[in-house]
Amino acid sequence: MNAIFRTGPDLDWLENDHPRIADRLRKIQDFAQSAADVASLRFRADQQARDGFEAARTNHGRAVDAEREGAASETDVLRMEAEVRRARERLDRTQAESLEIIAESAGAKTVAENCLRLLNNLRPVGAKRVDVIVEPVGERSPYFGKPRGKEAPPPVTTIKVVPVELPAGDPAEIAERLAGRIGDVRAELADLDHAVPRKATVLKRLPGLVEELAARGAPRLEGAGAPDGRLRIAGPRVIIHAEPARSGPGWKPTSDDALAMQAWLAPDRVLEKLKADLETAYAHGPVELDAHEKQRRSRDLKAQILEAERVECAALWKQIDEGGEQVRFRPDTDPRAILGIA
Repeated sequence: MNAIFRTGPDLDWLENDHPRIADRLRKIQDFAQSAADVASLRFRADQQARDGFEAARTNHGRAVDAEREGAASETDVLRMEAEVRRARERLDRTQAESLEIIAESAGAKTVAENCLRLLNNLRPVGAKRVDVIVEPVGERSPYFGKPRGKEAPPPVTTIKVVPVELPAGDPAEIAERLAGRIGDVRAELADLDHAVPRKATVLKRLPGLVEELAARGAPRLEGAGAPDGRLRIAGPRVIIHAEPARSGPGWKPTSDDALAMQAWLAPDRVLEKLKADLETAYAHGPVELDAHEKQRRSRDLKAQILEAERVECAALWKQIDEGGEQVRFRPDTDPRAILGIA
């Protein structure tokens, strides 16, 4: 079974209003279908290689049994062993090639799906959604997706085409150079996940945290002014994870909040300890970025990636337009860059 991508009647709006984008989509769909067909054929090649290996093992076993019975010579057994080794090598080689082809097929399918998803999100009001049709190879049927009955033509959607100026030089070299640059920027973007807030920002928060904790730690006098005159000094309590000594609705075991009491009694010493912990936490020199800086840097890097991918895709399209048959888009490429739209 393979994914059959078609530009059927549901994409007439794209064909009529944006023929260049529709042509690119058709080519991307053709790439995906061709890769899926090749992957399907590789399954047969793998099966033949496995069958050949099993047959060689069977013949070798028979030769060993025949030698024991005196009906075959040691030379016959050695010849069968050599045949098993050759069959094993053919199977390993075929399977390695198949893994590469399957990966290429999956990548081409991802590219086509991403482009279809993007265009489906941009389709005009009233235009039907286009999905992936799954059919066996060799049993393709026409795609029927026209709406039933008479309907008003859908309004024209607005798709902004982004012009790209391709630098001078060999398109293949340009695409390869940009792919490397995109990889570097993606790595920098991934490093943002490990960035921590700036130490100075955290340091400014520490006094407020101590004050908040100390406010909970002050003792209080209970019972004063009450008719029974039973005075009691109460302190902060904190819920603990323990089995309750008694049961009741909403009752949870608690204990004295020693940390809050320490913050009330000696806030300076608590703050001093927290500052020492902060120095230890930042001793390894992590990348420091506050939340707003991380967001801004992330937006900048993503914009750089998209800009580079637009030029990369322009170079790949130039190769395709010039007859390149082995040109493919990376599966993680932004579909906006592939289709050349905003």
